[in-house]
Amino acid sequence: MSSHELRGVCRRSFCRSREGRDGRGLREQRQACARFGRAAVVLWWLATVSAWGGASVSYLHPRIADLKVHAIYVNLHDKRVKVSVHTASSFPGGAESFGSMIGRTEPTAAVTGTYFSTTSYRPVGDLVADGRLLYFGGLGTALAITPDNSVVFRKVQRCRRVDWGQFETVVAAGPTLVWNGQVGVRAEEEGFTDPSLQGEHRRTAVGLTERNRLLLVVVSTPVSLNRMAHVMRRLDCIDAINLDGGSSAAMYYRGKYVVRPGRRLVNLITVHEDVPVVTRYAAKLLPKDALAITQYREVLAHEHSRRAKAHREANEPEAALRELVEACRLAPRHASYRVMLADARLAAGDEAGASASLTEAAEIYREKSRPQEALAALRQALALDDLNLKALGTLARTYSGLGQKEEARETQRRLRLAVLRTSARPRRSAEMVRLVNEQCAASPGCVLPPGWPASSGPILTGVVRDRTYRDRRLQFSWTRPPEWELLASDDPSVLELEDRVGITYAVLRVLHVPMEITYQNFVRAYSERTYAAELEAQEFLLANAQAYYCRTREQVDEFTVDATTVFVRRGTEMFVIEGLCLAEDYPRAKAKFKLLWRGLDLQWTGL
Repeated sequence: MSSHELRGVCRRSFCRSREGRDGRGLREQRQACARFGRAAVVLWWLATVSAWGGASVSYLHPRIADLKVHAIYVNLHDKRVKVSVHTASSFPGGAESFGSMIGRTEPTAAVTGTYFSTTSYRPVGDLVADGRLLYFGGLGTALAITPDNSVVFRKVQRCRRVDWGQFETVVAAGPTLVWNGQVGVRAEEEGFTDPSLQGEHRRTAVGLTERNRLLLVVVSTPVSLNRMAHVMRRLDCIDAINLDGGSSAAMYYRGKYVVRPGRRLVNLITVHEDVPVVTRYAAKLLPKDALAITQYREVLAHEHSRRAKAHREANEPEAALRELVEACRLAPRHASYRVMLADARLAAGDEAGASASLTEAAEIYREKSRPQEALAALRQALALDDLNLKALGTLARTYSGLGQKEEARETQRRLRLAVLRTSARPRRSAEMVRLVNEQCAASPGCVLPPGWPASSGPILTGVVRDRTYRDRRLQFSWTRPPEWELLASDDPSVLELEDRVGITYAVLRVLHVPMEITYQNFVRAYSERTYAAELEAQEFLLANAQAYYCRTREQVDEFTVDATTVFVRRGTEMFVIEGLCLAEDYPRAKAKFKLLWRGLDLQWTGL
């Protein structure tokens, strides 16, 4: 039956249903229309694919009601089609443009993956690529795919590690949209409490049909989670989960950027064609001839490294990078390829990416009992990025293995402080302030005046005498307790402090705030896309002004971080003091944070 004939059948079915020729009531007629509507979408879908000759990866553009839908269709019966995960070059802890990630990986198709914090650039859910755990997030529902393209959706208990050994690809996101053919969205029950998930936004989702087709879908029109769930069910998905959307929503298909994101991204779900079956990998599914497959992959990796060398000599750095990325994928236990990739990234000006590659090389050296080479690689990695948490953790383990206990303890302290500094929102000040202003502008009744600051807060130009920071221009002072030390900051709109006694960290910054914005709306904007769970919140008096206090908790790698934040408003200025500590240290750190707040004087004029 042709596509034209199928559409005719569907139209005639609708007409019969509407006219009610079989005597059914109005409610039954509407139910029949809904059933026929879904059948029409599915039949049109199948007819379109059939007309394309049954392509394994295809782009479809169905229109469901008034929604503009983009869908990528992946036939999982084709074992040479591979669905994978790719991350930013400086992952974890960095982001990259969508175009750059596509250029490096050269997929047939791609969409945005799981959520990530815009402050730390770390994902929310677990990520596995080529059988290797890239990141533990411990949240949501995971799409998990084996090397033979078998797909399961598995719910993840919060902060519980899952053994993904039998899977080649895993992306944990959520909340669940469709489960066993039933529509049902329970975001908070799955641990998704961040306000950025609520409301109507551009949405991205992934689902599986009964015919073993994987669907990667982007809806350009802002919709709610519940409506997105109905879209996925209309597309015949029996299981589906929500992916990162809003400004992160992105889709690419065969050289065309179908949907472009509004920000840099951290991870993508990619689709590749004509992938040799012998290169597919999962830790627990290697066959008896695993050695032969490993040797074959190493031969391919060597060929890619040889091509990379030729591209470098021909002054083609982007092509060399692509070849080295593939060499590292095929031979993940070869440190030399990681070092070559680090050199290529450094030559391209990507210091964070080079640091990440050197860290991976160091981990391989360490596992192969070559600690001195591991130490050398780690020192280079940290020289390029002093907040590379993975490098600090590996360095501490390496020192411990060598019996250098003092160095290991000091590195552990550096690691914990780096975790806190990474979690601090002002570390990403320009991005964070832009998001805050966008959220404030969208608040009910708020109209930003012309020329309202939209990129950064006021620059702090005060002076420090003894333990007190005094700012004549902004007319405030801040006295820190004696055990706190003021740090040199690369952000002139932020004051950073470190506790010399315990492992705690604090920042102070000032933001412009429209007069119409309430504390609750501002705090909601300030916490946008941090994916931190709120533990407590209250209003109180501080510095003769009404203040707002909230305590939140988030996961950073294997660490749980508590942040206590105080917001104090003076006219159109919002003073924000944020204290961070590891969750287990909070009982001791709570009193220290209170002393920090009490040191703020908003009535000091410098007279």
